[in-house]
Amino acid sequence: AMSWSLRRRLTIAAVGGAAALTTVIGLAALTESWRRSNIERQQDLEFAVDRVAVDLTPEQIAGGTLPAGDDEIVAVFDADTQIIAASSNVDRPLVESMAADQLGVGDLGPDEIYFDTFDLGDDWDVVTIRCPETELCQSLLLGRRPAKWTSFVVSRLPESLGVLALVCAAVAVGASWLVKRSLRPVDRMRRELDTITAAQADRRIDVPETRDELASLATSLNATVDRLADSLEAQRRFVSDSAHELRSPLTGLRATLELAQIDPTRADRAIPEAIAQVDRTTALIDDLLQLARDDAGVGATRRPTDVDDLVRTELRDLGTRRPGIVVQRGIIEPVQVLADPGGLARVVRNLLDNAAAHGRTTVRVELTASAEAWTLTVDDDGPGIAPADRAAVFERFHRLDASRSRGTGGTGLGLAIVAGVVAAHHGTITVGEAGLG
Repeated sequence: AMSWSLRRRLTIAAVGGAAALTTVIGLAALTESWRRSNIERQQDLEFAVDRVAVDLTPEQIAGGTLPAGDDEIVAVFDADTQIIAASSNVDRPLVESMAADQLGVGDLGPDEIYFDTFDLGDDWDVVTIRCPETELCQSLLLGRRPAKWTSFVVSRLPESLGVLALVCAAVAVGASWLVKRSLRPVDRMRRELDTITAAQADRRIDVPETRDELASLATSLNATVDRLADSLEAQRRFVSDSAHELRSPLTGLRATLELAQIDPTRADRAIPEAIAQVDRTTALIDDLLQLARDDAGVGATRRPTDVDDLVRTELRDLGTRRPGIVVQRGIIEPVQVLADPGGLARVVRNLLDNAAAHGRTTVRVELTASAEAWTLTVDDDGPGIAPADRAAVFERFHRLDASRSRGTGGTGLGLAIVAGVVAAHHGTITVGEAGLG
C-alpha cells in the first residue's frame, strides 16, 4: 500500500475540499447565469417581436407566408384567433388549436406581452403581442428555439475548468505551506521525544503556549513519560530490593554449608538450616514471580469460585501450620464469585499468616456478603499498625519494625501480593482497628 505523509494527506484533503466548494459555487453561479440568460433571451425576444410588428407589411400578410430565420417561427392572427399569415415552418392547425387557450392570442391589451415555452411540434420560446393599431392583424406571435441547459453548461465549461484549476492550484500551494507550518510543533515534539531515554528519563517536551490541541498533545505526552519514568524507577527499585532480599538467604546458606565443610560434625545441624534457607529462598522467588506476573498483567483463568469453601480450607491449613494460634470463626456466609481461585487462596493465606505472625494468641475471620459486595475480615490480637503506617504495609519489601525482619521469615511481599490480587478483582483492602486488639 502507498504510504502518504500527514502533510500530503492534509494537502489533498484541503484541495479536495476547495474543489468541492468551488464546484458548488460554480454550479450556483452557472444557475444564476442561466437564470439571467433566460431573462435576457425573453427581453431580446420581446424586442424582436416589436421589430417584426413594425416591419410587417400588407403585402407580406396578403401573401400568407412570412419570412423567418432558421430558428424562428412567426404567425399573425385575426380577431377570431385564426392564422392570417405565418412562416413556412409553422404547424398551422396545431398553433390555431392552442391560440386562444394557451398562447394568449386574442386576450392581450395594447401594451401586454405574453411569454412562455410551448411544444409546437418542437419546443419554442413564444412571445405574443397585440398588433399595432392597424387593420392588418389582431395578434402577432414570434417564437425562437429555447437554449438548452447542457449546451449552456458546455459553452461555459472551458472557463469554469480554468477557474477550478486555478483555485485548486492556489489552495494546494497555500495548504501545503499552512500544513507544513502547522506541523512544525509536532515535528519538534517528535525530535524532543526521541531524546528521552532510560538514561535521560527526566527530560520532557516543551508545551506550546497556544492552548490548542498541540498543547494538549504535548501535555498528554509528558504525562505518559512521567508514568513511564515512575514505572521505570519502581522497576529499578524492585530489582535492587529483590537482589538484596535474595542475597541474604543465599549468603546464609553459603555460610552454613561452609561451616559444615570445615567442621563435618556440624553437618547434622547444618542440613536443617540449609533446607530452611532454601525454603525461604523458594518462597521469596515465588513471591517475586507472582509480582512479576501481576505487573505484566498476566491474569489467571477466572471461574466460579466458592469463597467460603476456600476460607475454610485455609483456616484448616493455618491450624496445621500454626498450632499455637487460636482460630475464631465468625460468620462465614456462602459466597460464589467469578474469580481466580488460586489468587484468592493466596490472598486469604497471606492475610492469615500475617495475622498469625503478629497476633499474640488469637486470629478471628468473618466472611459476609451483601447485594453489592462481599467482605473478608481478618482480625488478630496483636499490637496493630499505627494509622500513619497503614497505607505503607502494602508496599513491596516494607517492614515496619525489627520484629518484622528477615530473621522471622517475612519477605515483605505478602501484603503487596494481596493488594495486587485484590485490585485485579476490582476490590479494596484496608487496615483498621480490630475488636481483638
